[in-house]
Amino acid sequence: MNRRFFKGLTGFWLCMGLFFVLFTLWDAAGAFAQDVAPLGEVARQRAAEEALKPHETSWFDTDELVWGIQIFTGLLIALAMALILQGSRLTGFDPFAKWDRNKWMAVSWVIVPIVLAVLFVIHMVVHTKHLEYFLQDSASDHGKLVDTMLWTTLWITGIVFVLIHIILVVFAYKYRGREGNKAYFYPENHTLELWLTIIPGIVLSGLCIGGIRAWNIMHAQPKDDFTEIELVAQQFQWTVRYPGADKALGDKDFRLISGSNVLGIDFRDPKSLDDIIPAQKEIHVPVGSTVKVNIRSKDVLHGVFFPHFRVQIYAVPGMPTELTFKPIKTTAQRRIELNNPDFNFELACSQLCGAAHYNMRMIVIVHEQKEYDEWLKSQKSFISNDNKDKMMDDVKFQVIKHKLPDHTPKKSKATAGL
Repeated sequence: MNRRFFKGLTGFWLCMGLFFVLFTLWDAAGAFAQDVAPLGEVARQRAAEEALKPHETSWFDTDELVWGIQIFTGLLIALAMALILQGSRLTGFDPFAKWDRNKWMAVSWVIVPIVLAVLFVIHMVVHTKHLEYFLQDSASDHGKLVDTMLWTTLWITGIVFVLIHIILVVFAYKYRGREGNKAYFYPENHTLELWLTIIPGIVLSGLCIGGIRAWNIMHAQPKDDFTEIELVAQQFQWTVRYPGADKALGDKDFRLISGSNVLGIDFRDPKSLDDIIPAQKEIHVPVGSTVKVNIRSKDVLHGVFFPHFRVQIYAVPGMPTELTFKPIKTTAQRRIELNNPDFNFELACSQLCGAAHYNMRMIVIVHEQKEYDEWLKSQKSFISNDNKDKMMDDVKFQVIKHKLPDHTPKKSKATAGL
């Protein structure tokens, strides 16, 4: 291979590498400007109107073109480096032989901190701009403990992270490659290894103890008066069942699930005859009362996540789970605190459960106890005089089909009128 040609090839690919870096920075700067620059109301309205106008479709998308150029250029640079290395072996020509390595090392020690500082500033600006999307103060009794654990963990790991990287930078600079330097072989230090085992062990043990405390609170059986509900997950919706006047949920059996009995409620159990399944896709709970949530899944794994109350657990097919929490703020109180009349607590699915996973969202409304009692009284039982016979016949059919033990439901005071 001709040396002149090889020099030209090397220069060309170095220019391509510079182009790739500048193009990436330009693209990142454009995205950053769009994200940070505030839009006035007139501009917002104009953008909304523009979005509603029909546009001619094109065979390519601008964003896709940008990413395509970056990826293609990156692959070309990788190929070029392979060619340069192979060419060096064949010709004996080192394109970087005349470079003053110590000089370039000194320059890199100036450039790298500047780049890191710029990236840190950009990160902090974007982070500050999106603070409104971060979780607010916990709305549950035990949530304060969870938040304390979170921030304690972040502070400890953050301090360790910064210190470790400062040490890495200092040692990398102090013992950098220089002419005449000789590496010192330092294979082991038992005292250092002992302390590096004991100290992290003590810190992690303390964090684990706090985690166990929070877990026990979230999954403890309520001792005093509590509100019990059932939450059933399926692709792609949640269904909630409330107890009626008897304040007790009736039995259920997955083998009783049918088109009319979507939760498989066993209406042979007297306690199930006044259970409530509201049509609204909302969860209603009272403030100041422990809420016990019995959880089931009808199909795949779902994640039951109440972010504002700091509770989460899986809904597992074939395995009932449960969690408890005590709301300490009503929806109305939180709206006043945030000065946002549209705010709502919510339930989300934290597991990617399928193509329509985004539909797994439900509003949670926290009432005062009196308001909650009035709302519950205003709801109709799932089974009534109009559909009682049909539902009972459906249950009997499923009982015969699956050979379940049969028994006659007894009338309770709460359901004597049915």
